[in-house]
Amino acid sequence: FIYSKQEMFGSISLQLEPNPELIVEVTNHQGFPVSEVQFSINGYNLLTNQQGKLTCNAAKNGTLNSYTVSKQGFHTITGMVTPHFPSDTLKIVMEYDLADAIFIVTNTNKDPVIGATITIDGELIYSDSAGIATAMDLANGNHSYQINASGYEEKTGVIAINEADTSLSIELVTVGLVTCIITDGFMPLQDAVVELNGLVQHTNMSGRTQFASVVEGSYPWRITIPGYFEATGIISVFGDTTQLEVKLSP
Repeated sequence: FIYSKQEMFGSISLQLEPNPELIVEVTNHQGFPVSEVQFSINGYNLLTNQQGKLTCNAAKNGTLNSYTVSKQGFHTITGMVTPHFPSDTLKIVMEYDLADAIFIVTNTNKDPVIGATITIDGELIYSDSAGIATAMDLANGNHSYQINASGYEEKTGVIAINEADTSLSIELVTVGLVTCIITDGFMPLQDAVVELNGLVQHTNMSGRTQFASVVEGSYPWRITIPGYFEATGIISVFGDTTQLEVKLSP
């Protein structure tokens, strides 16, 4: 636009340049549009639509213009753009803010499990005296974890992080050693077949056998050996060690 005016002692001529149309396109790191993003430039604040787009005429033509892009849950971005008339496009990729995964580890009695090892994304963290462990600065998405503690069954799973700190309560089940002692009332019985919840072991020359890492609970057992009556029953397993003593009758 050119403005001219004739004056008594000369003339004034002004040439006004229109601002270019700046098209802003905002996506996340997965390529999806991000709506309701505030784009600030030269004192103007605008918001992206559902397609992650907005049109702005506040940027000056052919010069550096500073801008800020912000939305809750995302990192704030600042930058410079030099648009040119009649239109230009600015593409922006926003990264999610990082969040924490908070694990609350207890046993079946709701007591905290101290010193449990949580492996998540290849990193190790440990539960404190309250049974709490925090994995910090995780990106949005699913994260696989594995929890191990002495005397407890291993626990695995997936925790989903979605723009905010996330808590997950984990209950660990105790495991223990079951020792079986089989005799005829006087002497140990070797090679007795001991079945515990579908697992099979044979006694040694001391009449003993063991089942390791048995999860707490109640299990059926059965003992057989040629020349003796079969014995059956139910055993309750809890804690580090449980002992089953059986006397077989010929």
